[in-house]
Amino acid sequence: MLHLPLETLHNQPAWLDVLPVFSGRDGRAFRPIPAASCAFLLVHYTAPLAAVDAIRPAHIEHLEHYAREGVFHAWARRDPPTGGVLVAAVPDRATLESIIAEDPYVRAGVAQAEIVAFNATNVRGALRS
Repeated sequence: MLHLPLETLHNQPAWLDVLPVFSGRDGRAFRPIPAASCAFLLVHYTAPLAAVDAIRPAHIEHLEHYAREGVFHAWARRDPPTGGVLVAAVPDRATLESIIAEDPYVRAGVAQAEIVAFNATNVRGALRS
């Protein structure tokens, strides 16, 4: 179970409202997110970096939109820049697949995304109460 502190869930998606709120050991409120809904996205560039960078502003806007919706919780470009890595929490895989299909990188054919679902029982740090 992934525990998301409530203060990190600004403008949370409606599907989170059905989940209970608990108090963690540190006194902070959190919502547990089912492990099946957590994933890393591995983005693989399929075009030269110049073509990717031309679309990057729209891609970042896409990520920021879904961060405000509570879907993406972290992301970074790989080093060297061959793609990116994202952390996502969604109600189901189909939702994540539809969000990926909307990504400007994917629509423009400059990148592909690989979904790596994970069991969040071993999550540590700020995401765990």
